[in-house]
Amino acid sequence: MRRGFGYLLVGLGAFLLVLAPLAKWYVAPQLAVAPLGCEGEVLCDDGVSISPSTGTASQLFDPGTLSTRTNVELTATRRVKPDVNASEGANNRTVYESAQEVVDGDKKLVDASTERIAFDGHSSKMLDCCDANLDGTPITDFSGIAPYKFGFGAEKKTYLYFDGTLGKALPMEYKGTDKILDLDVYKYEQVIEPTQY
Repeated sequence: MRRGFGYLLVGLGAFLLVLAPLAKWYVAPQLAVAPLGCEGEVLCDDGVSISPSTGTASQLFDPGTLSTRTNVELTATRRVKPDVNASEGANNRTVYESAQEVVDGDKKLVDASTERIAFDGHSSKMLDCCDANLDGTPITDFSGIAPYKFGFGAEKKTYLYFDGTLGKALPMEYKGTDKILDLDVYKYEQVIEPTQY
């Protein structure tokens, strides 16, 4: 009985040793892909991810009055929804559609925009397909990574990161390592000089 149990344990151990590389080189890459929706999160509404942010604009041009306003409290809300049907194909193709609105403290609309971006769900490299556009205008620069997330396995280097306002990718530099909740994270910084658009 003991001998049979020992053989069983040896066999189980050998099976797990054979299975371990499969988990690292097959299972992990299959799971390291941008999600096609959200559920159960605080900022999730029927599969749509909602990202609010607030801040103060030191100066803001008001086209309604053709004047500059100062110290304007702003709230931006971005809603991102995956296009599941378009997110099938090579390169872990993932297609996200987003809409963003920016309002001032009086809930007056300051800006609004839409995006449809296709990218590799693992590396976040943008893909030229699927009617990718900014406010209905086709995207022409696919050299960067998508503005929704960094790719899995990010490195300590400069990346081209797509800016939806300018419609092109600009450098985002690695600036060091930091800790968030005891987790080592990389810091990146993108500086965009004042640009008319």
